[in-house]
Amino acid sequence: MKKGKGKEASVDEASQVLDVTPRTVINYINSKEIEATKVGKSWFINRASLEAFKQRYKLGLNAPPSQGEDSENAEIKDSETRKFPENSESSARQKKKADPVHTLRLFQIAKETLQNINSKNLFPADRADLHKKFLDMKAEALELVGAGFYSYDNRLKARLYDRSRAKVGGMLSLVYFYNKDGGKLPDVIQKIEHELMPAFSSLIRKLEIKSEKMVKKYSGKQGGKP
Repeated sequence: MKKGKGKEASVDEASQVLDVTPRTVINYINSKEIEATKVGKSWFINRASLEAFKQRYKLGLNAPPSQGEDSENAEIKDSETRKFPENSESSARQKKKADPVHTLRLFQIAKETLQNINSKNLFPADRADLHKKFLDMKAEALELVGAGFYSYDNRLKARLYDRSRAKVGGMLSLVYFYNKDGGKLPDVIQKIEHELMPAFSSLIRKLEIKSEKMVKKYSGKQGGKP
């Protein structure tokens, strides 16, 4: 797809831009990540929204790495591609099947707990700094969960989920330290601690094990170290 060629793109064009399957593009549309209009059976995608989404998540074959942690993620993704040539678009559907139940469960728990949490019930009204810090971490945690959910790369998934878990851990630390009443915390905090955090740990470990098995399998086929 060439820039400037119309204001809308087809699903196939978008899949080429993002280097994902057409089905994944439709998933992005349905989740409201990309703006698009459906006419009949065809989707017409807003190119500006598509480009913004591409830059936000550093997707696409030619996507430049960003600074800091995002750059580290890009390096992990490139490393996986070099180590495992089979990790291409042709095997995307197979990789998406990795722990689908656990991945979906984590996504659902994160959405249910983090979206419904209200900082007004947790911190003193005069501590605007705490409210802002808490909400910023919440937004980052949700964004990282979403990025991990739609990633095909097991190592990148694990890294994104681990970063999201760290943000949630920071949220809990603020709540425990600055609990305005010093008493019983809302049920949603208990759910985050007893359901969301264990779900993070369990899935991250599963993804790490799968990655380790893939390295050993590929190393065995090549007759040497990856």
